[in-house]
Amino acid sequence: MRVDIKVIPNAKSISFKTINDKYTLRIIAPPVDGKCNEAIILFFSKKLGIKKRDVNIINGEFSRSKTLDINIDNDSWNLFLSENS
Repeated sequence: MRVDIKVIPNAKSISFKTINDKYTLRIIAPPVDGKCNEAIILFFSKKLGIKKRDVNIINGEFSRSKTLDINIDNDSWNLFLSENS
């Protein structure tokens, strides 16, 4: 499943929001040396109960707008959205 997200690094806390079918992830990690990207992968792997290798950044590695490839089914994604909205 491909997901487009907007990332806000250096946030005070971690949060995931959906507004008008657009996803925003606030992450504590700084955008230095790939720390923010690692934190994004860790966030989704823990929240979705999948392995880190099942979450890949396929576009936007150095940008705030990212496209993720997450190896889950639609039902699991919809459950995650309902729990985090």
